[in-house]
Amino acid sequence: MKYLIQVLLEYEDDVVRDIEIGSSKNLYDLHKFIIKIFKLKENEMASFYKINQDFELTNEIPLIDINSDQKTMSKIKISSLLIKKSDQLIYVNNFLKMWRFSVTLTSFINEEISNPKCIKKVGEMPSNAPDLEYKSSKQSNKLNENFSTRTNYLDEYDEYNEFSEY
Repeated sequence: MKYLIQVLLEYEDDVVRDIEIGSSKNLYDLHKFIIKIFKLKENEMASFYKINQDFELTNEIPLIDINSDQKTMSKIKISSLLIKKSDQLIYVNNFLKMWRFSVTLTSFINEEISNPKCIKKVGEMPSNAPDLEYKSSKQSNKLNENFSTRTNYLDEYDEYNEFSEY
């Protein structure tokens, strides 16, 4: 089966690639193709993330196995995660620059495809990754409460730079 997938860079301008890829390909194949079509640097760390209905990241699928119990991109087929139209993943490439993409299954066709191809290109890849804000409404409120009730953190240390408890 052939999947039609839209890959959208999280950026102020539209940077989109629509691709065709075989549903039996694994996430590593998709990762390599995203690198190619967006002209990203090879040999950078990357991960796919499953998301829930609130677009919160739930499970990481890394490029390489960091924990011995974690499944990597090369062990997971695209068809096991993108099952129905509008199913989404988040793809992050280069954890220092944080290129972040939305990967959405837009359609599927009952025909085979051997090599992935880009069928539509909108926008140009920027030279610098966008500045992303990671806020959770629950988390940011708690952090703001903690910071507003604390005094200067230097006040917690005595003259010998040792932490003094209250």
